[in-house]
Amino acid sequence: MVKKLSRKKIILIMLFLAIVMFQGCSSLSSLVRSNVEGVPVWVYEPQVGRDQMAFVGKGVGGTEGIARQDAIESVLNQLGTYIGEEIDESSVRQLATESRIERFNMRLTQEFSLRVRSQTEYYLLVVADKELLEQAKSDALQILEEQQARIDALERQAAAAFRGNRDLEAALNYFEAAMIASKIESDRGETQYKSFLIQIERILTRITMEFVRSDGSIPSATIMMRRGTGRLAPRVQKAPMIASFMAIDGVGNPYEDQESFFTNEEGQNTYSPGNPGLVGNGTLVFSIDLESALSAFELVDTDFVQRMRTIIMEKSISLNYQRISRLSSLGIVGAVMEYSLQGELLTSAYAHNTFLSYYAGNGVNIISAIQYADVDDDDFYDSIRQRFPQAQILVIGRVGISNTAITGEEHTVSVSGEISLIRMPAFTSIRSTGPVTAIGRGVSMEEATAKAFSQFGQIGASLLAWEFYR
Repeated sequence: MVKKLSRKKIILIMLFLAIVMFQGCSSLSSLVRSNVEGVPVWVYEPQVGRDQMAFVGKGVGGTEGIARQDAIESVLNQLGTYIGEEIDESSVRQLATESRIERFNMRLTQEFSLRVRSQTEYYLLVVADKELLEQAKSDALQILEEQQARIDALERQAAAAFRGNRDLEAALNYFEAAMIASKIESDRGETQYKSFLIQIERILTRITMEFVRSDGSIPSATIMMRRGTGRLAPRVQKAPMIASFMAIDGVGNPYEDQESFFTNEEGQNTYSPGNPGLVGNGTLVFSIDLESALSAFELVDTDFVQRMRTIIMEKSISLNYQRISRLSSLGIVGAVMEYSLQGELLTSAYAHNTFLSYYAGNGVNIISAIQYADVDDDDFYDSIRQRFPQAQILVIGRVGISNTAITGEEHTVSVSGEISLIRMPAFTSIRSTGPVTAIGRGVSMEEATAKAFSQFGQIGASLLAWEFYR
C-alpha cells in the first residue's frame, strides 16, 4: 500500500526543487556563457567562501603585460569604489608585483588570458577577507564624515573672514577646503571643489593695491589694499604681503630677497626694507603673499595655481628708489689699511678700494685717506684732523694676513681684521664690524692675497651698511 504525501510536504518539495532549478539555471547559464566566450567559469561566477569577497578584473591591451596591468587597475577601481577610498600606491605595488594586498588579506587566485584578434584579454580573480573590507568601508565612511565636517567649518570661517574684511584669510580657508574636497571621491566632493576654486579666484580678482605715500630716498612706502576700486571699497585687513628687492651679500654677489608683512586694521601698512644689503638704486615690488598655499595646491591643480599666480603678479605694485645715506651730508673720509703676515704696513689697497666702491655704487661718497695710512692710531688721527677739518665721519680699518698655505698648485691666504666708524673730531666710536675673517684662493700667492683682502672689504662694507642707512 502506497502512503500518500500530505499537501504540506508536497509544497515543501516543490519549493525545494524550484530553488535547485533556479540555482542550477544560474550556474548553467554562467557555464554556457563561459564556454561560448572561451573563458573560465569564474569570470562570471567566482566561487568563494561566505567570509570572502571576490573581485574579477578584466583588461584589454596590445600585449599581455598591458592587458594584465589594465585588469589590475580594474580590480583596484572596484575595490576603491566598494570601500569608498582611493587605494594607496603601496597596495597597488603589492598587487602588481606580489599578487596580494596584506591590508585586506587579498590574494590573486586565478589568472587567464585570451587572444582576440589583435588584442589580448586578461582576467584576474582576486579574493579578499570580507570582514576587513567592511572595516575599511566603515573607516572610509568615518573619514568622509570628518572631511565633510572640516570642510563645513572652513566654509564658515571663510564666510566670517570675508564679512570681517579679511579677504585673503578667507581665500586661505577656501584653499584648504578645496584641498580636502579634491580627495573626496563623490559628486558632492567635485561640486564643492569647483565652488571653492571659484571663490578663490573671485576674491583675488577683486583685490586692488595702491600707495598711500612713498619715499624713494629711504626707501619707504605705505600700501593700502582694498576689495574693489572705489574710494568706499572695503579695506582688506590682516592681508599677507611680500616685498621683493635686490640685495648684495657679504661677498658681493647680488640676490633677490623678500620680506613679509601684513596689513593692519586700517587695511594698510608702512614698510621699509630691513636688509642692510639692499642695493642703492632699485625697485621694491609689493605683492599678495599666498605662495605657501599655492605651492601646496600645485599637486592638486597646476593650471589653477598658474592662473592665480598670474592674477597676483598683475595686482603687484612697484616703487623705484634711490637710497640716500643719512651720513652722506656729514662728510666721510676713510682708510682700510693692509698688513703683511709679519705685521708690516703694506702699500696695497684691495680692501680699501672694495669698501669705497661698495658705497660709491650705493650713492655714498667716501673720500679716500689711504695715503695717510699709519701704524699708529694717534698719528693717523692727527693727519686726518689736519687735512679734513670739515669731515665728521671717519672709516678706519686694519686687516692683516693671518695664514698662508699651498696645496698643489693652489695658494690660499687668510686675512682678519676690523673696520670701525668713528665720529670726528672727538674720534669716538659709532659702530664696528667686530672681528672679520676672509679667505682668498688663486694660482699665485699675489692673486690669493688680493682676493682675500678684497673679500674682507666687501664683508666689512656689508656689515656697516645698517649704520649708513638706518
